[in-house]
Amino acid sequence: MVTERPVRGPEPTSGGAGVRARRLRLLAKATIAGAQRLDPSRFGLAGAGREDGPVAFVAVYRLRHAHRVVDLVQQLGPHVTVRLWSLDEPADSLATWTVGVGPGTRFQLLNRLIATIPEPLRRRGLIVSDDDYGFTVGGLAELVAAGPLLDLDVWQPAHGRTSFANFAFLRRRAGVVIRQTTFVEQGPVLVLSARAQGVLLPLPEDIGMGWGVEVRWAPLVAQHGLRLGIVDALAIRHLPPTGGYDRDVEAAQLRALLDEAGLEAVEDLQQEVSRVGLRAVVRLRRGQGRPATSRP
Repeated sequence: MVTERPVRGPEPTSGGAGVRARRLRLLAKATIAGAQRLDPSRFGLAGAGREDGPVAFVAVYRLRHAHRVVDLVQQLGPHVTVRLWSLDEPADSLATWTVGVGPGTRFQLLNRLIATIPEPLRRRGLIVSDDDYGFTVGGLAELVAAGPLLDLDVWQPAHGRTSFANFAFLRRRAGVVIRQTTFVEQGPVLVLSARAQGVLLPLPEDIGMGWGVEVRWAPLVAQHGLRLGIVDALAIRHLPPTGGYDRDVEAAQLRALLDEAGLEAVEDLQQEVSRVGLRAVVRLRRGQGRPATSRP
């Protein structure tokens, strides 16, 4: 939490309203973050995820966000396989794992990284990550552990209330540990099971930064019976976009994919299949069978 320095002397008249507004925003964010941590659903994954296993992490990063990537890698422990690509300048703190430097489209670079990791080293899960987010509840270790609870093939954490999210569907649901869904967004982080990797990889490099790949994935998900989900026991804060690519081009590409699929909007893909609460997940982790799910 950000701690401000005490103001010495009277505040100037000009800008006073702005200072008060900023303080109110900080207070609101702190209140929301506190409420998220009090939600008991987070305890459904407490202590999960530190098991040794073949997990891999790939990410494309910029130097200004290197500290965020360091934190994410540290959440996974010493046995994870890590491959990183720097778009501008490699960070000393990530030098061990940075295998390439230079420009490129997101999926093109991610495919290069994934190709360097033998399949047995990512059999338990492949984490595909951006560099501009962090966890406000839980972490990557718990995320990896959450998917197998419902035999999920593609899954991601929910967005907290202060996170930049493209869709309300991805916002955290209070009192829910995991939702099985028909939609998972391609960023800022998701996990692919070994089965999903066999179906969805390599990532399509003809759609630039990846906008609309979910539309292309939808028939493959249906054909192969892949199970998707959002882990509401966890929460991330995604930073607002800062540019670096032509959003109008990406939006036009998304529109073309939707038209080809006969869809009006990405939201047409977004449905909840079921919800799993805390008690059901606790029973499952104790080895008492698959949890009962409730329809939204």
